[in-house]
Parts: sequence; structure tokens; C-alpha cells
Amino acid sequence: MRYVAFLLLLLLTAYFLILKPYLIHRGVSYGIGGVSLTLSPLTLRVGEVHLLLPGDRRVFFLNLRNLTFRLTDRPEISVGEGFL
Repeated sequence: MRYVAFLLLLLLTAYFLILKPYLIHRGVSYGIGGVSLTLSPLTLRVGEVHLLLPGDRRVFFLNLRNLTFRLTDRPEISVGEGFL
């Protein structure tokens, strides 16, 4: 359990020291809403995810709704609606 805590601390440190300043500098916007976790069967549901990536000549926008990650015998990912 101690190693899991160290790994989580390392990931959070990398996020706030490396990734977050880069995202702020580039103007990347993202949002996650409606997150729920079910333990039997192991399922993670996300109501909506959006990601805005500004580029030099283009702006990419990704929007996903009703995103589900389910872990049974085989991992399964399903998306209710999405566009790029």
C-alpha cells in the first residue's frame, strides 16, 4: 500500500510541476463532469468530457458524453456520443 501512495504522490507532483504549467501556457482547456465509480462490477462512468486544444492554425475541440469504462472478463470502453 505504501508503494501505491508513493506512486500517487509522484504522479501528482509531475502533474503540478510539469503538465499543469504547460497546459496554462498553451491555453488548453478541459473539463470533466458527472463522475461515478461502481465497484461491482468495476465501472467508471463520466457524464461529459471536453478538451480544447488551440494550435497554430487550427483549434481542436473534443467532446464526449456518457463515457463508460467497464472491467469484467475483458476491459470495455463505450461512448454514448462524441465529436471532434
